[in-house]
Amino acid sequence: MIVSLLATLASGSASHSYGAIMFDSILQFGLIAGLIVGSVLFRVTVAMAGHPPSSYGVLIGYTTMLVAFSAVFIGIKGYRDQTRGGVIRFWPAFGMRLAISLIAGICYVPAW
Repeated sequence: MIVSLLATLASGSASHSYGAIMFDSILQFGLIAGLIVGSVLFRVTVAMAGHPPSSYGVLIGYTTMLVAFSAVFIGIKGYRDQTRGGVIRFWPAFGMRLAISLIAGICYVPAW
């Protein structure tokens, strides 16, 4: 429901089809980012089996988040280039960023 509201707000004065395409992009790239972060976190946690993280644990964590949250950039850029003709205003892009990050965060929490 919150993602739908953010997609509606982000689509601004665009027609309904733009909002539906934006919503699909938000779900697609949010789930991709969430699955990347969540699956790596889960695997590292299982592999360490309760042992304290090694010196490279922080590197793995930040690199994984950087790769996963690049899905935010790719999602907004793809929507802009393929749907909006290469132009997107700041607030719709900001709303998409928030919604994609929210979906990714929702996927991350169960893995934690």
